[in-house]
This record gives sequence, structure tokens and C-alpha cells, in this order.
Amino acid sequence: MTVINDKIIKTVAQCNGLSVEELLGKRRQQRFVEAREMLYAILYFSYDYRLTQIADLMGKNHTTVYHALEQYKTDFVMNPDFRKRMLNIKLTLNV
Repeated sequence: MTVINDKIIKTVAQCNGLSVEELLGKRRQQRFVEAREMLYAILYFSYDYRLTQIADLMGKNHTTVYHALEQYKTDFVMNPDFRKRMLNIKLTLNV
């Protein structure tokens, strides 16, 4: 991973109250899934990563990343807590 990737991953983990290991893990509880959605969205929308690049970075399939980004759009609109955490991450990363 690059220094930029490490910073993004650490920031997303911290802003969600998770360790880096929990963020990168395979657990499917809502708090982990939402944090991963945020990570994918930051990489995709703010840093112009391709789906395949995010998938390779995270050890996932590109369709998994695609579906997480689709869910992110819904969560950002419908969940005020999710939106607040995401905006906090963006402010922290200056994106």
C-alpha cells in the first residue's frame, strides 16, 4: 500500500471507531460494512480509483466494490449518522 492509501485507510477506520484490521477484515456487521462503503467511496469519488484498483487493494471482486458504492449512495442520503461520519472523514482528508 502507498502512503496515501495508508492515510485514507487509517482515517476511515479512526472516524468509524475501528482498527485498521477491523476495517480491512471480512466481518459483515453493519458498522464494518458501512466503514468499507465509506472507504470505497473516498477512493472512487475523491481519488479517482477504478473499481478494479479498489478491489485489488481490498482483496475483493470489483462487483463487490460496485455494489458497496451503490449502497453508499443510499446510506448517504437516508442515514444522517452515516452522512455525518462521511463528511467528517472528507474534512479530515481535505477532499
